Amino acid sequence: MGMGERQERSGSRPKLLTQLTRALEARRYSPRTVTTYRWWVVRYVKFHDTRHPSELGAVEVNLFLTHIATELSAGPSSQAQARAALLFLYGEVLRIPLDGVDRSTRVLTGKHPWKLPVVLTRAEVGLVLRAIRGRQQLVAAVLYGSGLRLSECLHLRAKDLDLERKELSRQGRERWPRKVAGIACQ
Repeated sequence: MGMGERQERSGSRPKLLTQLTRALEARRYSPRTVTTYRWWVVRYVKFHDTRHPSELGAVEVNLFLTHIATELSAGPSSQAQARAALLFLYGEVLRIPLDGVDRSTRVLTGKHPWKLPVVLTRAEVGLVLRAIRGRQQLVAAVLYGSGLRLSECLHLRAKDLDLERKELSRQGRERWPRKVAGIACQ
């Protein structure tokens, strides 16, 4: 019998992170999202000296969001992710409305990076792929040619290959297969 079960039997509520995890899993959020939301909630609680979020409100959420943009130099997408995690915590777990914290709230946001992405020429990609050996070379070549995400590529199975149609398909978010790339078969 786990700790969470003992707490429920004794009548007390489960811990905050357990409640958060259960709420996210009940709504079928991905395991990576669950981990990320938990991480942001822990950072939020630590930022406010381990005070319980039910004691805090919109002002403290906005303070935290501004802090991660200014002090931690987080980008806008990280800040949006933190905001989504906290809105979920307050709205779905604690059931406390947060007036003044939504997408239109004016908090200091992180800046978009000014760096331009580096794009390699085909010749440079060929040099990189030839320098890699073994499984890593196969993964790098599939990533380059298909546009898959790394986690998708690492989870590919033989059933994802359709040699008759010369396609690589991967299970999408909605459990529907999506065509990822054509395959050049010889």
